[in-house]
Amino acid sequence: MDNREVHSGEQPGIKAPNTVIERQSLEAKAIFRSACTECQRRKQKCSRYWPCFHCDNRRLGGQCVFPTILDVKSPEERRAQLKQSVTQMKESCYYSHELLDPLDGDSDGSDVDLEGLGYSGSHKRTHTTPDSAKPGHSPHLDKAIQALPSKPCLDALVDNFLDTVNFHYYIVHPAMFRREYQNWCHRAYNNNHVELQWTALLLMACACSTQYSSDSLRRVLEADQGQSIHRLSEKYHAASHKLLMTIPMGRYDINILQTYLHSSLWFRTKARYPEFWRDLRAAIQVASELDINREEITEEITDTLSDYNLEMGRRAWVTIRAWDWQLGSIISRPLISQPDFCNLKPPEPLLDEELAELDPSPGLFMWLQCELGGALSSAFEKPGLLEEMKDIVQHNSIVENWAARLPPHLSLRNPDTRLDDDYPWLRFQRFKLTMMGTFSLLSPLRSHLTKPLSMDSPAEDLRLQRDGTLWALRHLNRLFQFLRIAFPKDTTYFTVLLFIFDVAVLLCSAVVHDIDSSMPMRELALRAIDGSLCVMRTLEQHAPVAKQSYRILNRIYDQFLRPPTTGDTRRRKRQRV
Repeated sequence: MDNREVHSGEQPGIKAPNTVIERQSLEAKAIFRSACTECQRRKQKCSRYWPCFHCDNRRLGGQCVFPTILDVKSPEERRAQLKQSVTQMKESCYYSHELLDPLDGDSDGSDVDLEGLGYSGSHKRTHTTPDSAKPGHSPHLDKAIQALPSKPCLDALVDNFLDTVNFHYYIVHPAMFRREYQNWCHRAYNNNHVELQWTALLLMACACSTQYSSDSLRRVLEADQGQSIHRLSEKYHAASHKLLMTIPMGRYDINILQTYLHSSLWFRTKARYPEFWRDLRAAIQVASELDINREEITEEITDTLSDYNLEMGRRAWVTIRAWDWQLGSIISRPLISQPDFCNLKPPEPLLDEELAELDPSPGLFMWLQCELGGALSSAFEKPGLLEEMKDIVQHNSIVENWAARLPPHLSLRNPDTRLDDDYPWLRFQRFKLTMMGTFSLLSPLRSHLTKPLSMDSPAEDLRLQRDGTLWALRHLNRLFQFLRIAFPKDTTYFTVLLFIFDVAVLLCSAVVHDIDSSMPMRELALRAIDGSLCVMRTLEQHAPVAKQSYRILNRIYDQFLRPPTTGDTRRRKRQRV
């Protein structure tokens, strides 16, 4: 071996010219910074983050796919580039080339040598074993376990999660979750390997459970942990997110998907929209990696996922579509997932060979919401922005037909309540469907409540104003009825507070734009606004969203609608003088 000079900054034994390193780094940067497949097909400039600007505007977030290193070049080009890199390394290496000879000696051009590395075009994704670690041997797992409360408090949080929070959207199956929780406790407290994915899901479940805790559970947790319930919720959520970041990409399973969905629910309860959309996009990406968002399930997917994971993945995808449509309709935001609802299926009665579903299924009401969203999205491009009378009539007809097809125990009119005592969550789900139904009937009439109208206005506008006021009052009445049965445990349910604030502001706008005080049901609208203010003032101690909503609504009411008092009249006279 020649005694060549080794310059400082180079590794001993390998002489790597700067030109080779710079060229390889530039090629790597060019590969990773390529546009998504849709922008490449349309020959548009891509923003290079998921979903990109153009795909998000076209509501094609599910089709926004960035090519990997394997997709940039053909297998022959990649093989030639790899051999060229090996040759360059041989020329710069001082040691023997015996380790590199077998790779260079492959002359048949087959894919066998590169298939194990993932460079072959025939390489297929196989089932990945969840990442596991042993307590005391992984600092990330140790920090996550230390964030959890004591075993009795943890049991109480899990019970509250399965009995209350989970039935809001039914993202996890209670029997399977409890079985896996018992197995996790047995392994974790005996210093055996535990799955990182399921540990992250457990922490996120605790974070959501603290948001809907009863007064007795809140006092026990605060006494045990020495922190407020809001700080504990933040603590569990942050620990779950930190553990998620340690799991490498490509190690996705159904637990990761459910964790991101519960994280979105956690942000949604706190009215933190940017974080909610971020984690919902992450859930869509995980669902795309697991191939559960396809219209047809192939044999490759069934070999990768078990029957239980496949069914729960479908239900998670239904939840994603329902949330995307709901908040998109409420805040007039484009959908981040594909607008096609036809591939969604109702929950199966049998999850696997041993685990059966409850009858009636708690996951049915989420599919029913997607059915309504699919019917409206297929008929109208923007259901909330309808101006023509015929379109509004067609829109309301679709909602009425959907409501008429609901099962008896979830019917909006004269429901069958015989199962309510055995299944308390039926009452919550029925109110949820009622709120979405009345909100859908109100949506196309919203713009007609913000127009300046008087008795001399066109008859069609006055009719739409009357119908909009009627459905706004009915919608608000349903929300108040829900709060009577939900207070105080479920008062942090975010959609209810958002709907109350939204309808109250809409009624304020209708009263303000009433030129000659001829608005139908004007007095009822003013009393409904007063009732909304009282509700927000009562709930501001239980939910931060109610506190913010009360301040905004109270300022609007004081400025435009509150009758002037004697003190206000004297103050105005002094200002004139």
